[in-house]
Amino acid sequence: MSEYQCDNCSTSITSSEKICPTCGYPQQGTRAEKIAYNTRLIRFKDLVEDSEKSVKGILSFAIIFIFMAFVVALFSLLFNENHYANALIFLAAAFMYLLLYRLGKKSSYLMAVLAFLFYTGHTIFEISSGIYLKSPVDLDKSFVASKGASLFFELIPIAYLLFRLALMIVLAKFLWIELKLKRGGKIVKSILKQSN
Repeated sequence: MSEYQCDNCSTSITSSEKICPTCGYPQQGTRAEKIAYNTRLIRFKDLVEDSEKSVKGILSFAIIFIFMAFVVALFSLLFNENHYANALIFLAAAFMYLLLYRLGKKSSYLMAVLAFLFYTGHTIFEISSGIYLKSPVDLDKSFVASKGASLFFELIPIAYLLFRLALMIVLAKFLWIELKLKRGGKIVKSILKQSN
């Protein structure tokens, strides 16, 4: 029985194998089957690239929450308000996203699932502890009016809600990408093997 190399991944396969056991390429398939495979290959290559960006995106989540912690601590210092507990909550979230980023380098699928669950968990925690719908700085109206910056401080909760909604959309997209890759099977394994 003769052996030859797969046209897609260069794995040695026998002449009796119609489909490559490594990447699933229809070695002895019709022209239409090969075109369909190549179309799927391009689509999954794009998803693999998006997955790599998703892992880097989790690092940006950590940076955003560090920045939020810094802003809350700075406001507390400047206006002699005690919101340091909120700053610590944001720092704890940043630390978790750093850990998830490290995990994403080994398993982007597990990272996406855990990041989505963690985001949901700390959002529920923020709602229940009164951080979420008011403001990350939670300043009272008399304080805001006395500083003559009422419009700015009234916009903080709206901006914060929009920010949290944007994060939810980004995380949902991450998860969708990983679920699509999980279903990709041999073709995705082949792409990852060739990229390493």
